[in-house]
Amino acid sequence: AFSSSPEMYFQRILKWLDAHRILKFVQHARDAGMGMVPVSEAADWLLSIWGVRKRGIGVREQLMLIRQHDQQGWHHPAYPRPKPKA
Repeated sequence: AFSSSPEMYFQRILKWLDAHRILKFVQHARDAGMGMVPVSEAADWLLSIWGVRKRGIGVREQLMLIRQHDQQGWHHPAYPRPKPKA
């Protein structure tokens, strides 16, 4: 898993740290008494925030909708977008 450039390496580190931060938050929220939420319920909530109103679909369909939304350019505001290559 070598990177072709320092920028790519930095992006990989940021993605890993972001995932690690999310995991730590989820564990903290659970331990602080917020409880566990089924994946399908959390996915419904996320999709509703994005304006996708499709209730009662399966987890696989939810994942596909989340992937489509992500591929359309959703980006975490805390991280700069990668610059397009010339």
